[in-house]
Amino acid sequence: MTRNELLRKIILTEHLNVLERAELTPAYIRISEVIDIIAEELHSHRVFPILACPSQQGEAIYEGPYIVKGDSGEFVLHFQRHSAISPAILAEHCLKQYDSITEVIRAYIAAEWGDYIDGISLVEG
Repeated sequence: MTRNELLRKIILTEHLNVLERAELTPAYIRISEVIDIIAEELHSHRVFPILACPSQQGEAIYEGPYIVKGDSGEFVLHFQRHSAISPAILAEHCLKQYDSITEVIRAYIAAEWGDYIDGISLVEG
């Protein structure tokens, strides 16, 4: 796999296997690479991660942060969790609006991954 394919995989699935990790050189991920890939996903799907699409009544609720691209070009970072009693009941939800795609993705990275994705360092650049 190419570096870009490996990066897409880890960003979309949050995991690389042992062989894929060995192929990832250099063995760190630049935040700019993450921003580029998530921006592509947002332009294609308007939601990142795609699994965070709003659930239908009775379906399990996506738990964690996710980004939605609004119709007016704004970006909204949502945080939510489901009830301990039922994954189909929303227990908590908050959101923050951003005008910049870079700012919202940086906020998402900080909330979801911090300094590592699946144990692989995220570095500036």
